[in-house]
Amino acid sequence: MPQEISPEHLAIEQDIAAISADLKARKAAEGGISKEDLKSAIGARIEAAPASAAATAGKPSQPTSSSLPAYAQNAPEGIRLKIEKLIDIAWHKGIWRAVQEARSSDPLTLDALHDALTDKIYDEFKKRGLL
Repeated sequence: MPQEISPEHLAIEQDIAAISADLKARKAAEGGISKEDLKSAIGARIEAAPASAAATAGKPSQPTSSSLPAYAQNAPEGIRLKIEKLIDIAWHKGIWRAVQEARSSDPLTLDALHDALTDKIYDEFKKRGLL
């Protein structure tokens, strides 16, 4: 029986499906997928995200600090909270929506979002047997 997709996670599920399709094409051509391949595929989606005005987002659900990359763990609290909020937006509304908002922030925030999403999506791919 296929796993039901919660409507609040539809956007990230669509992103995961698109990234998976990109990686399957790479896997056939190169013979395997690494975490760096996944990071590159997510980076391509970040680069392709519309550069329109920052999206307004509702209050995120409880983000966890464990999702932050190591170098962001010691960032000021405001930056850590912003990154966690962006991760939550990506997970509930999609990567492009989080990227739109991140582009109005500093480069550290966008880079940390990219790295955090790579880790979370990599774990999700492994859990689903996509890698």
